[in-house]
Amino acid sequence: MHDDRALVEARLGRVLDERLRPAAYPECVPLGVAVWYAPGEPVPVAECLAAEPEPVEVGARWGTSWFRVTGADQGVHRFRHALVPGASIGDAVREGWRINLPERRLTGAGEVAPLVTADRDAAVVTVVKLADDGSGDVVGRFHEAHGARARATLTTGFAATGVEVTDLLERPLADARAPLLDGGRITVRLRPFQLMTLRLKRA
Repeated sequence: MHDDRALVEARLGRVLDERLRPAAYPECVPLGVAVWYAPGEPVPVAECLAAEPEPVEVGARWGTSWFRVTGADQGVHRFRHALVPGASIGDAVREGWRINLPERRLTGAGEVAPLVTADRDAAVVTVVKLADDGSGDVVGRFHEAHGARARATLTTGFAATGVEVTDLLERPLADARAPLLDGGRITVRLRPFQLMTLRLKRA
């Protein structure tokens, strides 16, 4: 019998090389990354755009740096921007979260109270969820967003009987002192940009 496997494989190879691979893997172009080291924060946008960045290796230490990335990209991209004249750091943080995670409006008969609130703009609550182990405990995660030491009071919208500090996997941190819990109020002290996760036991 005639063996036409070589012919079929050659035809398939041409289809892959000429049509499928170019569609799945477009032509690559060099990617250039440059950085401008800002003298501090906040920095006016106009000053950042007018600055002359320096070449930098990807993976260098991050800080108050603005990166400029050049190179071709594929597809359609949509961006949303907001201008807040005279914005403070707190205003910028709040506006960024508002754009990134807009509130969801639902039709209902009653008001939905927040589960955890903070009395300081510097303490930004980012996660409130049930514990992964199914115990019914509530896990709250927040961070200091202004780059300075802060003291904040968290207020829970439910009765809490205990609180402990955990890692990101919700495991207790033995060397971490538990914050003071007074009724539904929790007092925490945060280092600059510190991320903290609390596990709250419900009554």
